[in-house]
Amino acid sequence: GKGKGKDEPKGKGKGKRKGEDEEESEEEEGEKKTEKRASVMDRDADLEAELEAQFGGGGLTRKQKEELAEADEKRKEEAAAKKGETDTAKADMERLAEIRKKRDEAAKKRAEEQAAEAAQAAKDAEKTKKADSDDEASEAAVAIAKIAKDKEGGKVSLNFLNQDANCKKILKPLLKKEGCKSMTKTWLQQYKKIFSVEEEGKEIFVIAK
Repeated sequence: GKGKGKDEPKGKGKGKRKGEDEEESEEEEGEKKTEKRASVMDRDADLEAELEAQFGGGGLTRKQKEELAEADEKRKEEAAAKKGETDTAKADMERLAEIRKKRDEAAKKRAEEQAAEAAQAAKDAEKTKKADSDDEASEAAVAIAKIAKDKEGGKVSLNFLNQDANCKKILKPLLKKEGCKSMTKTWLQQYKKIFSVEEEGKEIFVIAK
C-alpha cells in the first residue's frame, strides 16, 4: 500500500510538468508569430521608404501631385509649341510659309512686269526722241541751213563750213553746246528736213531747201 501511495504523486508530477511544457511551447509559438508579423511589417515599411525615395513626393497630397503633374505637362506643351513641334504649330508654320512663297512670287512677277514696262517706255522715248530730232533741227543745223541759203546757188561745202573763219565763229559754240566735236556727213544727214546732203566728187555739199 505504501508503494502505490508513492507512485501517485509521481504521476501527478508528470502531468503537471507536461501541462507546463505545453504552455511554454504555446507561448514560444505565439512569440514567433509576433516576431514574424513584426518582420513583415518592417519589410513593408522598408519598401514604402524605398518607393518614396525612388518616386519622391516629399509628403505631398494626391491633389498637390496632380497639380504639379498638370503644371509640368503644360510647360512641356508650351516648350513644344515654341519649337514648332506640335501639330498646330507645324500647320501654322506651313501655312505661313505658303503665304510667304505666294507673296514673293507675286512680288517677283510684279517687278518683272514693271521692268518690262520701263524697258518699253525707254524704247518709246527713244523713238520719240529720234522723231523729234528729225522734225526739230538743232541751232547749229539751222545756222548751217542759213549759211547755205545765203551762198550762191543755195549750197555750201562741208570743207568750207569747217575752214571758213566766220563759219567757225558762228558754228563752233553751237556745236560745242550740242556736244558735237565735228561736222560729218552722218551728223548732217540727221537734219535732212531742213537741208539735203549731197556728194559731188570728193566734196560733200549742204543744199538749202
